[in-house]
Amino acid sequence: MSDELAKRTILDNEINANKQMVKACLATSLLIIGIFICYCFKVFPLNNYTLIYIFMPINILIMLSPIIWQRTKFIEKPSFKYFLFILLVYVVATINVIVPKHGVLAWALPILLANHYYSRKFSTTVFIGTAITMFFCVYLGMFLGEYDPNLLTSGLIIDGEKYQPDYPSERFDMLHTLLEQGDNRYVKAFAFYFLPRVLILFIFFLVSQGLNRRTFNLLKQESESRIQNDRMSNELKIAAKIQESALPKGTFSNSEISIAAGIHPAREIGGDLYDYHFLDKYHLVFMIGDVSGKGAPAALFMMRAITSFKDAISLDKSPAEILKEVNKSLMEGNDGLMFVTCFFGILDTRNGEIRYCNAGHCPPLISKNGKFEYLKCSSGFVLGTFDDIPLKDEVATIDPGQIFTLYTDGITEAKNAKGEYYGSNRLLESMNNSRYFTLNELGKEMVDNIRFFTAGYEQSDDLTALSFHYLYDNIDWEEIELDSTKENVTKALDFVSNNCKKNGVNDKLIKNFRIAVDEIYSNISKYAYGDNIGKVFIRYCYFKNNDEIKLTFIDKGAPYDPTKREMPDTTVIEKEGGLGILIVKTIMDDVEYDRRNDKNFLVLSKRVK
Repeated sequence: MSDELAKRTILDNEINANKQMVKACLATSLLIIGIFICYCFKVFPLNNYTLIYIFMPINILIMLSPIIWQRTKFIEKPSFKYFLFILLVYVVATINVIVPKHGVLAWALPILLANHYYSRKFSTTVFIGTAITMFFCVYLGMFLGEYDPNLLTSGLIIDGEKYQPDYPSERFDMLHTLLEQGDNRYVKAFAFYFLPRVLILFIFFLVSQGLNRRTFNLLKQESESRIQNDRMSNELKIAAKIQESALPKGTFSNSEISIAAGIHPAREIGGDLYDYHFLDKYHLVFMIGDVSGKGAPAALFMMRAITSFKDAISLDKSPAEILKEVNKSLMEGNDGLMFVTCFFGILDTRNGEIRYCNAGHCPPLISKNGKFEYLKCSSGFVLGTFDDIPLKDEVATIDPGQIFTLYTDGITEAKNAKGEYYGSNRLLESMNNSRYFTLNELGKEMVDNIRFFTAGYEQSDDLTALSFHYLYDNIDWEEIELDSTKENVTKALDFVSNNCKKNGVNDKLIKNFRIAVDEIYSNISKYAYGDNIGKVFIRYCYFKNNDEIKLTFIDKGAPYDPTKREMPDTTVIEKEGGLGILIVKTIMDDVEYDRRNDKNFLVLSKRVK
């Protein structure tokens, strides 16, 4: 795995270096074009323009050709860099032959660019190839290039004038004449022209090698760091999956209770935990906890806490006894002095009685008459630190239709950029302002409100909540979500009709419900969403204790309160609008509208017996 990633890192770097070399070739071609234009207009004087007119256009095309190769897979091959440098060295060589005095500066270009590849072998190859090519170009320049006094002396004096030949044969004759006079220009060109320049290039090469080695080590460290990070990331993902598998599913529902829970960890793994399960047909165990600390230590202690709870839970013990047993288990080998806050309860679904015990955790929220308030409970003491801790059994009763919500302090202690905490008051206010489709949406709104408050400030702690909606057998309910299209009106009517028939509602009342549903659904489609298509949520609830049906319509469309619509004059048949809602108000016992959190809520109530 590590070798493959290292190879991939090196290959990625080579591909990127190839792309940079293509850009360098493009820049070189633009420079050559500029020089060529200057020579064409004789800005730079030259004795022989023939080579310029032949080789400069060729060099321009050669330097532009890598742009075409870049669009192929060839750019990803290791051999592509050799191809690029052969082109570059060739172009530098031709320029150096044509203009020996100035072209020497270009020899440093391939040596410096070779450093992009972070390969000592490659940069050494480029240096040796460049030095050898420059050696031959020195002597080719003596015969073919611009007249260079450094190579060819200042010229022979013939008949009182300097003799500076341009043609190769004339230069050959001149050099041999000088050789016969004891002036060996071949040796001098090597000693005073080639060697100083190759020494300068060697210095460039040494500096390049030093940078090369340093950069390669950095690349190697980066590769190793990526390998380590990937390994840790994979391990954390596995750990997160193990944590997730240790917790029950996020949702559960039957005829007695509906449950929704979720964890939003601050890191890949966290220290929050929750659990719920039935001990027998009537008793639901539920709990939520928060481990001290963050990251892997908290996650490991969290797994240990879950195991301890599963081992300790029994109907034969009270909640306080169970938590004391968990406390004893967590204290064993707890050298790091980690602890867990916890709220633990057992719900008897037959009568709504909750026996609970709080161990240093946040007080839960419970809804009463449609409003949430905090449950009055003892604070207790955290688990895992001391042997004899004060824990107290308490009892509360929840009525059918009420919601019980537990959460961790990551919610109330969420902080914004100003350093302000979200706090218990904001949580209570947001819960009371929330009109949710389902328990899942209640939890989602809770998290959304916190993230809006923190406004992008880094999450410092896990956000965890568990809610259950106590229904028991006194309520028969069902929900449906539809798109606000005309075709779905039939589905909405059938949904309500079928549930009414299941609860023994007579045909006359079912007809009235169908009239009301048709009118309300049409209003939502026409006025709330207009030309758009949105979601329409319908909740059917039958309360057995008083034989009442409540139909709740929820949409996210434009604000529209049909109950405030001006009632029509029934004596004027031509006047449109308002008659439908008048009929709904007539055939229903109560029609209530509310606007909360950008949603329209309309509740129709009717006693059916």
